[in-house]
Amino acid sequence: MTTATVYAHIKQHGQITDVALAQALGLSLRATQGALEELSGSGQIFCCTVTRFVDGKAINETLCRNSGFVPPPHRGRKPK
Repeated sequence: MTTATVYAHIKQHGQITDVALAQALGLSLRATQGALEELSGSGQIFCCTVTRFVDGKAINETLCRNSGFVPPPHRGRKPK
């Protein structure tokens, strides 16, 4: 059930970190990471490791998105 809930949330909200996903669903970080590993192994989602720096302190998170999803291009200058 956790895996289906996590996948549905990622599909609905797009790209999200594992910490934000755990907070949004009210799950433990360990349970969320387990579900993400399962979904990533089956090819339903794509995950990568991201390092953010907050006040000079490195924070490692996992960024996840639906596999096959390509974000729409941003408005602005077009390539020549």
